[in-house]
Amino acid sequence: MGTSIYPGKEETYALIRQGNFMPPDYYKTKMEEKIRIPVDNKISFMYSEFGCIVDYLIKTYGRDKFLEYMKRLTTDSHNEEVFKNVYSEDFDNFIGNFKKHVKDSGTQMKGEPNR
Repeated sequence: MGTSIYPGKEETYALIRQGNFMPPDYYKTKMEEKIRIPVDNKISFMYSEFGCIVDYLIKTYGRDKFLEYMKRLTTDSHNEEVFKNVYSEDFDNFIGNFKKHVKDSGTQMKGEPNR
């Protein structure tokens, strides 16, 4: 993130807040074609988005849990099951929490109440 053509974290968050988001489960499937992401470089945005998701995952659960998750994925390709076993949370629920985190991390206007 934030190098070459890849947007940085804050730019990626701003683009997500504008409604741009590629559900990770859709990446490299027929469903990917149905997601409209009007940014300058869709693939660099998606990689930065996924980097932000990994960053949030590590900040939420810690590096050791993430390494355990990655290690398990090398022998079991069923992401949903592996994620649930390692994190005791559904992947879709985690993605929902990530999107809420991004929304809540937006810059507040002066005098705007906390949401």
